[in-house]
Amino acid sequence: MIDPTLFDKLEEVARLVRKTPKPFGGIQIVVTGDFFQLPPVNKAGQTNFAFDAEKWDEVIQHKVNLTQVFRQKDGSESAAARRGRRRRLTALQASSRCSTRCASGR
Repeated sequence: MIDPTLFDKLEEVARLVRKTPKPFGGIQIVVTGDFFQLPPVNKAGQTNFAFDAEKWDEVIQHKVNLTQVFRQKDGSESAAARRGRRRRLTALQASSRCSTRCASGR
């Protein structure tokens, strides 16, 4: 997973290289991720997700939130997997943050 600072820097570089103010310099990008996975951890030990980037809402204009779990066969395995991935930001918090931003269309 990419952290928000790097996402913003890449977006700026793409605009500069392509010499256009369009998001990511007009380059079409497809971003995928499993926000129940561990987030990137920076040197200060903070967790930050890509969707916290300043340019996220401008760049990512179409969002799809997949909700069905395919890796585990029953709910208890899914819950155990999510519990095992928790760090400072729990999986539930990450899902809530992502769902709120995806649902609002931001």
